[in-house]
Amino acid sequence: MLGNFMYCNPTKLYFGEDSLASLNEELPKYGQNVQLVYGGGSIKKNGIYDKVMEILKANGKNVLEDAGVMPNPTVQKLYEGCRIAREGKADLILAVGGGSVCDYAKAVRRILKIWTLILQQKVWLYIFPCRKRRSLRICRGRKNSAPL
Repeated sequence: MLGNFMYCNPTKLYFGEDSLASLNEELPKYGQNVQLVYGGGSIKKNGIYDKVMEILKANGKNVLEDAGVMPNPTVQKLYEGCRIAREGKADLILAVGGGSVCDYAKAVRRILKIWTLILQQKVWLYIFPCRKRRSLRICRGRKNSAPL
């Protein structure tokens, strides 16, 4: 047993034919810049891309396109997504596609969050939010030695 804990995952996932209808409800909750993440282009072939772009434009959003997410994205692709989000000041990362696209979008968000905390020198509060900061004890390599 792992003990008592609380896990919070603020990612929202909408599935199904009517999932685009929820986009109009969600978009007003975020700022103007939306990073649209998708894969190899199947959303353009099946018409979803045009519908999503229409909804984004109707809500007055600036779209930062991040296309070409492949299955098991490379580190270089992940860095590209982070660059797009950072330079475009993305307020929302919207993943349209399958599992790799969703996982990629979550990874971009997580890296940006950690990078921001590093710049603010608050990364330890993020990594260990429930622990008090403890001093590091380094021991000499001998038996019965006291910590330095």
